Amino acid sequence: MGVVVTRGSNRISITDEFSTLSEKSTLANAAESFGKGDISLIVIQDKKEKISGIITIDRYLEVISEGMAATTMCRDIMTTTFFVTNRESSPIEIGEKIRGKEVDAVLTQDANGRLHGFFSPNDLRDLGVDLSVPVKQIQPSDLLVDVVNIRDSFSLVPYRATLAAAAAKLHSKTIKAVLIQGKKKGIEGVVREIEFVDACANGADSDRALARDHSSDKIVR
Repeated sequence: MGVVVTRGSNRISITDEFSTLSEKSTLANAAESFGKGDISLIVIQDKKEKISGIITIDRYLEVISEGMAATTMCRDIMTTTFFVTNRESSPIEIGEKIRGKEVDAVLTQDANGRLHGFFSPNDLRDLGVDLSVPVKQIQPSDLLVDVVNIRDSFSLVPYRATLAAAAAKLHSKTIKAVLIQGKKKGIEGVVREIEFVDACANGADSDRALARDHSSDKIVR
């Protein structure tokens, strides 16, 4: 296509071909588009020809490998991982806008909204544009919950709880770890799925064995 997003000495030559389809187009139509030349992206448009999503070649291959029917509409498998910019925007400006975001394609258009082409975040990286998210500096006054992403939910069980009791807690999709309370205070240990599986593999009777005897003590206290 030869369209160039440029300002100063930084240039991105947009040579990747794309195709446009309506939301009601099917995977069969997408297959026809990808089969033409070097098409590597399909832009999905609504009735008013407004961009509503994209289908990358990787996304297409993914749904095909999952056995998705050829009659499946494009709107049902398209993604919104795209960013639209003016064709005169500089690479640095674009990088600042997409930094930290999940973007598979940057679409360029003119002042009238006509689509010219697209390029990937990797094209920006090749130009030396830094797309990494700055790491927040931890201050002495910051609380742990403010600077650490605590993802795993946990539950507490008594000191004499059995493995079966711990397993019942782990059965919940939201519980990833079971903390065993100490005999008098504190935490005796932790039982996760891996500790429970290891205990059973070693012949432990979950109804009689105590959870603390098969727990891990690798806890940051």
